[in-house]
Amino acid sequence: NKTITSGQSTTLNGTASHPDGLAMTYQWSCNGGSLSNSTILQPIFYAPNVLATQTYSCTLTARDTNNNTSSSVTYITVNPVAQQNPPTVSAGPNKTITSGQSTTLNGTASHPDGLAMTYQWSCNGGSLSNSTILQPIFYAPNVLATQTYSCTLTARDTNNNTSSSVTYVTVNSTSGPIVGYPSVHAGPNKTITSGQSTTLNGTASHPSGLSMTYQWSCSDGSLSNSTILQPTFYAPNVSTTQTYSCTITAMDTNNNTSSSITYITVNSTYGSGNVPVVSAGGNINVNSGQSVILNGTAYHPNNLSMTYQWSCTSGSLSNSTILQPTFYAPSTSANQTYSCTLTVRDTSNNIVSSVTYITVGSGYFSGSNVPVVNAGGNRTISGGQSITLEGTAYHPNNLSMTYQWSCNGGSLSYPTQLRPTFYAPSVSTNQTYSCTLTARDTNSNTASSVTYITVSPSGQIESGQDFTVSTHLAENITSNSSVLKGKIDNDYGRNVSVRFNWGFTSQYSNYSPWQYNKRTGDIFSFNLTGLEKGKAYHYRVEASDGARTVYGQNVSFVTKTDSVSNFVALASGSNKINLTWSNASQSCNTMIVKKTGSYPQHGADGTVIYYGPGNSYLDTGVTNNVWYYYKAWAVGCDQGLVSFSDSVQSRAYTISGVTTPVTPTTPTTSTGASFSSINVEVLARNISKDQFSWQNSITASPKDKIEFKIVITPTGNKSLEDVKLITSLSDKIISIENIVVDGSTSYFDLKRETSFGTIKLGDSRVITFTGTMDNFNNQIINSVEISAKGVDTARRDLFINATSFQQGAAFMDIFGSGIYSWLLLILIILMALVMMYLILERNRALERREEEVKVEKSKYFNIK
Repeated sequence: NKTITSGQSTTLNGTASHPDGLAMTYQWSCNGGSLSNSTILQPIFYAPNVLATQTYSCTLTARDTNNNTSSSVTYITVNPVAQQNPPTVSAGPNKTITSGQSTTLNGTASHPDGLAMTYQWSCNGGSLSNSTILQPIFYAPNVLATQTYSCTLTARDTNNNTSSSVTYVTVNSTSGPIVGYPSVHAGPNKTITSGQSTTLNGTASHPSGLSMTYQWSCSDGSLSNSTILQPTFYAPNVSTTQTYSCTITAMDTNNNTSSSITYITVNSTYGSGNVPVVSAGGNINVNSGQSVILNGTAYHPNNLSMTYQWSCTSGSLSNSTILQPTFYAPSTSANQTYSCTLTVRDTSNNIVSSVTYITVGSGYFSGSNVPVVNAGGNRTISGGQSITLEGTAYHPNNLSMTYQWSCNGGSLSYPTQLRPTFYAPSVSTNQTYSCTLTARDTNSNTASSVTYITVSPSGQIESGQDFTVSTHLAENITSNSSVLKGKIDNDYGRNVSVRFNWGFTSQYSNYSPWQYNKRTGDIFSFNLTGLEKGKAYHYRVEASDGARTVYGQNVSFVTKTDSVSNFVALASGSNKINLTWSNASQSCNTMIVKKTGSYPQHGADGTVIYYGPGNSYLDTGVTNNVWYYYKAWAVGCDQGLVSFSDSVQSRAYTISGVTTPVTPTTPTTSTGASFSSINVEVLARNISKDQFSWQNSITASPKDKIEFKIVITPTGNKSLEDVKLITSLSDKIISIENIVVDGSTSYFDLKRETSFGTIKLGDSRVITFTGTMDNFNNQIINSVEISAKGVDTARRDLFINATSFQQGAAFMDIFGSGIYSWLLLILIILMALVMMYLILERNRALERREEEVKVEKSKYFNIK
């Protein structure tokens, strides 16, 4: 057997041999934790995280080639991790700088146990020189209006305990345009027809005269050259009018960028009757010296005849006057991109062209090699707020990619990430900005997509529509920690930042780090650690959209105290049990609950016999020759609130006629060794008939709802190990649900064998569930079998009897409730009345006959 700590691992030392030298296979099974490999003799056992000491069993089964098996079990005790101190960390004072400037963040950290630590900064805007050192340089983004960013420093020690602290950097905008940045304009908007082309009139200049490079990206269509100021835009074929955006980004030699956008409206040719509809096909990749078929298509709405002409900037064609010629790639030592234009002329001399691009590589192409990118859906926010852009991208050939966002307004936190934060500028009227995401693979192939953000004035928020938040009850409360919870009830279209205010009073004095970009329905939490035992704490949610702040309601809780210690129950003469214990130092009272048959599961499961500050109690309300089970809780009291510690338990047995304290003897084998045995109870009650008492045999009717209870209790002098449950329920019991084990909802299948691990001596395992009765006429027998290690299988039956007429069944239960049933009832009543009338008439006839006989007799015998 092994003993390890929560979260650790150990090697199981299984061994096996065969007297006949046969080959064997092995199978481990554990009722907790996990194994590195369950089919080898010595796997690694990985312990789960536990809050209290737990013991798990692992069984090794060996099977030879004749299917003979043998098994052996080992036990692993897992102790909880000892309390560890977290790091102490400070993100330093808040800072104020100007757009484009930088400042050093003054983070500090120490550890009460002297453990080594690692550090991680995260900021919701700007960038850092190094995010893993205590004092990195923060580089402010360029902003059009004052913005405040948060930077959180998290320190993690070698035990994986963490602490965090936040500092805020306020970035003021510069007055006027930012000196040293390109000035760029994408030119006027355009309107063309499906399949046509137009020249984009981009312009750019630099206030410092620096040289610049240019990059266009369009939401659809194609460009003759995406790196010049005035490329040709080739419109896609459309069936309805569509509007596309093309964004130009200029970058100077200092890597400063500016962007601008133009819109191209493409009208459909359908129904015009005089223009061909043509497509040169999608872009193509091909290896140097190889060939590929161009996928040109064309048709005419009026079915006019057409001629075709291809022209390519390099390479050669098998036939330039057909729709789908073969393109022969030139030889190249590096990837090159060429254009091939398909021009279609109808008999009315209407001409339409379309272009495709062919990238020729030096042997690296295998199928499509172009990124697939999506900038996400369009968004609407208020001025001064922020949102996360939902960019996605993948590559058909799994090549690595880099990303670049460019927006024609507002600012971005990290423009080289797929999901940066967009910070909206302050506006006086509704404004729509475009943000273009461009993905570039390692072969320099690019693809782009655009999303639009509509920004409304921050003052145009309707009265009464402030966003709302709520504070939820704390969870997982221990003696020194708790999980605080809250929810965004309604964001009214705004991105919300949240944190928790907490302290010993509702004045609060502490604040958790901010959590960003929360929306309606989001539930958020914070793990609060380092609390004092048995103390009351207050907390609430604080939420802000940058323009206003709202709060959730105050919620309070009390941390747990230490448990009661030295809790002993001892029979003290006939009909008496004496209870003694030592109080926890932080508690105000102790609560004791008594029960027979098994230990109480909680404070309401049994009878509260004591609640007070003492340390002993004499229980005189007991019966001799019965086991009594007691649980005790230490009660924490502060500010009118209470909490209950983890429980401790003890039991005692009284014997009639004995006046001195006794400890009950437990059964042993003939050799005096300890052993296990099982007591099983299988009970039910009819909820539909308002039956409250549990019974082993009940009556029921179809559609009645029945609640079942199975109680498994060790009755020897040691715990039950490897407990397994098998139920054989009648198919007349349907809709089985609400399975609860020891007060907690469970989801196992009652039709299969279920393992419950170890049930300790003095404990019980209680399983309850509900089912609905189907149509049935006779008695139903339901069986439960319980097995455990080294114990004979125990079987118990539960009887459900069909409700009969003599047992109170109503007339309508037997005959139904239709109109024919009522007619039958009336007929029965009429028959009864007729029978009564006939019986009365018969009696009257007999009376008349008797009178006549008397008269006749009087004539002969002179009877008066």
